[in-house]
Amino acid sequence: PKKQASLEYNKNYTVTIWAKVSGYSGKREGGVVAENITIKAMQALPRVTVDKSTINTYLSTKNYNASFVVAPQAGSEGKIVSVDFGAKDDKARESFELIKEARDDGSMKVTVHLKEGVEYPGGSTNAVKMYVTYEGQGEKTPETASSFSMKIKVN
Repeated sequence: PKKQASLEYNKNYTVTIWAKVSGYSGKREGGVVAENITIKAMQALPRVTVDKSTINTYLSTKNYNASFVVAPQAGSEGKIVSVDFGAKDDKARESFELIKEARDDGSMKVTVHLKEGVEYPGGSTNAVKMYVTYEGQGEKTPETASSFSMKIKVN
């Protein structure tokens, strides 16, 4: 697809391919009509790697920040533009602030900061799902297309 094309994820598009043959006086201005073909708009996004699987936060030191780096899997291309909690993950959104810093190599440094009203109890380790958005990702690509789980310990 062209860069400016607005395609919908998982939708079929029908196209007709024309081949012009020199000297042929067939249909449509010297072109020969091929069969219609159907193209399904899909997007394969790179998997991600994370440099840590668990991070620690501290209720007594809310100024403490825990960081990790998310990168496209080695050998794949892609530039991460966002890492976030799921749209319906209210508990994580109300407990943690994500500070995101894009890097030149396509990866992203994510810093987790405790908010004032933490929804998770002290001493708990919580597996929180995070979703990655890539530059050029389709508008209607599901948020689950590229994700990972991070264990966030509230000390």
